[in-house]
Amino acid sequence: MSSKAVEIAKLSLQKNYTKLTGELANPEDVADYLYSDVNPPLLTEGMLEEIKVQKTVTAKTKKLLDKLSKRGERVPQKLYEALIETENEELALCLVPYIDMQNKEKQKTAPSKWPPDDSERKQMLSTKIHQLKPKDPVVQKYFNKPEDAYNMGGKRRGICLIINIMQYDNPIKLPKLEPRMGSKKDAENLVAVFTELHFLVQERTNLSSEEILSEASNVAKEVQETDSCMVLAIFSHGGKEGIYGSDNIPVKLEDIKEKFYPVECPALNEKPKIFFIQACRGSKEDKYTSELMYFMIQCHVHVFIC
Repeated sequence: MSSKAVEIAKLSLQKNYTKLTGELANPEDVADYLYSDVNPPLLTEGMLEEIKVQKTVTAKTKKLLDKLSKRGERVPQKLYEALIETENEELALCLVPYIDMQNKEKQKTAPSKWPPDDSERKQMLSTKIHQLKPKDPVVQKYFNKPEDAYNMGGKRRGICLIINIMQYDNPIKLPKLEPRMGSKKDAENLVAVFTELHFLVQERTNLSSEEILSEASNVAKEVQETDSCMVLAIFSHGGKEGIYGSDNIPVKLEDIKEKFYPVECPALNEKPKIFFIQACRGSKEDKYTSELMYFMIQCHVHVFIC
């Protein structure tokens, strides 16, 4: 149990105490949910009885909050769920900032420098991923503020193009590049994820530099007006010169991105364009060195590089 997360949980109750005690009309329903529908239960049977024997609604709510103040870091998330299920959506939204604070605390795995050292890398890889559900507070926050979120309501969310360069021709006059067979698993995982997210996934392997640009251009022409988004993932070697095709010739990321700008792809105007770039030199000395910093140039609006 994280002491910081527990502090945030207590703070969520303290800051919202007046609002909850003044506006919660059905504290027994909330308490029942926290006892019966949470696993493991957030309230014991004895606590539930103590809440129910109180004479007034306000007294029941105060007793509920008193019990929850000693129940640890799960309180904000589970109380949020209980309030949603008992038709107290407005009160539930008051807890969202504190749930966000807890999630950020749990996800503090960004390296202090780039590339990360071995210990930081292991910590990053061991981070548990929080799976969002439709009623998750993070999701609900954007549902209640649609102006802060992109519209992703289309039946087909968009196209996800995955370009995976695993083998290289290695012409004599060009730098030798080692095979990258390990990226096959990464590509398979992306295919599974974006298929589940309702994208039309297209996977291409071992394209030359010219073929990379050609394929990007072709996919841009396939984008439909009803698509909400576009995703492009590239696995290859890379450096200051760009991302290498199978012919050992680099392609500038900007040249690839331009294929999806409104001039060449009007269907993506004011829609998010997301680029996942996994590019490394591949030498033993630079085993954990990412070349992503070379690609972090000034981005256009609605363009995201990961």
